[in-house]
Amino acid sequence: MTIILERHTIPDKGKLDISLNISTEIKISAEEARRKVNGFVISNISNLMMGDRQVELVIRERVYWRVIVHHTLPGFGAIGKVGEIDVDVETGKVEEPSAEKIEEMKHRAKALASSCSFT
Repeated sequence: MTIILERHTIPDKGKLDISLNISTEIKISAEEARRKVNGFVISNISNLMMGDRQVELVIRERVYWRVIVHHTLPGFGAIGKVGEIDVDVETGKVEEPSAEKIEEMKHRAKALASSCSFT
């Protein structure tokens, strides 16, 4: 599992000191987060997108599961990443992407689909 620490300034060179003292209760498993994202994506974006099984743990002001969303095609499976959606590990709340982010995901999906050879 990958853990991502966001919103910290890292110098190009020199000493880097990072101290973490994080306490949270993980009430939603990575698999539950993936299923929540899949439900959101199917209901709100496209039935041809799904969350990756490899889920990352992201530490920001709160702790989240980050689910990478892939575009899929029948007969091809997952053809590429279109975005990512976070789920709060304590509440299970899906951090819904903005309308702009959803449009970006749809645009990436169209570009990926057009690059596939159907022959």
